Amino acid sequence: MTTVLVNHRVADYDAWRPEFDRAMGAEWASDVRSYQVWRGQDDPKLVVVTNTFDSREAAEEFANGSALREAMGPRRCRRIVGADRLRR
Repeated sequence: MTTVLVNHRVADYDAWRPEFDRAMGAEWASDVRSYQVWRGQDDPKLVVVTNTFDSREAAEEFANGSALREAMGPRRCRRIVGADRLRR
C-alpha cells in the first residue's frame, strides 16, 4: 500500500468539497482505494487529503495523469488556491 499526502489551500471549502467528492467517484480515480480529507481547525481554508493506492506505481500513475489535472486543476476547480501551479 502507498499513501499520498496532498496539502493545499482552498478559496471556499464548502464549494470545493463537492467537486472533490465528484472527482473521487469518477472512473479515472478507481485506483484510489481510500481517501480522507482533513480541514485546518485554525485555518479552514487549509485542506490535507490522503489517497491510498495498492502500489507506488498506481499512485504515480494517478498523480501524473492528465485526468487529475483536468478534474482538479485551474480550468475545472478554481476553488484551489494556487491550482495554476499544480505540479506533477
